[in-house]
Amino acid sequence: SILLAFRPATLVSLLNLPSADKRNELSDMLAKRVTSVSEILGRTVEWKEVYQAMAVSFGPALGVDLVSGELTAGEQSAANELITAKYSQDCWNQLR
Repeated sequence: SILLAFRPATLVSLLNLPSADKRNELSDMLAKRVTSVSEILGRTVEWKEVYQAMAVSFGPALGVDLVSGELTAGEQSAANELITAKYSQDCWNQLR
């Protein structure tokens, strides 16, 4: 996951925690352990900028030519198989 921005207090406010102290404690911990692209760069970053940077950088880094377009039938089939066999299964999603 790539977080463009992160507001720990907002996230924690959505959780059903037993007390304000617990909310503050979790918010402080998350603020120390989680970062975002905007925080690293010190400015607001939009998804389009990140997408473009990834598109320009991944090809050379991986030694491949990236091609913009739709998935091929084989790629779509492989994606559907992964969804069915792996990513929709609790045993995969609850691994830690």
